[in-house]
Amino acid sequence: MPYEIKPLACDPTAIKGMSERLIVSHYQNNYGGAVQRLNAITKELAELDFSSAPIFVINGLKREELIAMNSMILHEIFFASLGERGEPEGALRDALIRDFGSISAWAAEFSAMKSRTASKISVSKSIRAAATMRRSAASLWPIPNSNSARSTISCS
Repeated sequence: MPYEIKPLACDPTAIKGMSERLIVSHYQNNYGGAVQRLNAITKELAELDFSSAPIFVINGLKREELIAMNSMILHEIFFASLGERGEPEGALRDALIRDFGSISAWAAEFSAMKSRTASKISVSKSIRAAATMRRSAASLWPIPNSNSARSTISCS
């Protein structure tokens, strides 16, 4: 299996405002389902004869691969960021200040979206908070030195 479910990165009993049942269910069903789906799509792509497959089959599988990959990555970031309220540190802090002017400006924009559609973070050359209605509209590109940018952020 190419993609594996990472261990839950937070203590689900210690998250204020969310029940343990909610966090564990979301981890198992949503995140776990995205990883399983990505593995199934990856298997289909590995078995596909690209020279004879109809383009709509290739396009459909590649689109679904992107959606499942985004879901897996975004869930990993979500679970890694749950925890005690704190200020971001390192590269993430620098990028948020660069792109939003301050941590509080970023938190205000991100928090304002939480009651609307699903909130996602899209990362390219700069960080942007984006609300999307369709999963296929959201993209996540790799964050350079993402381990050094990991931080705990809570917007409530």
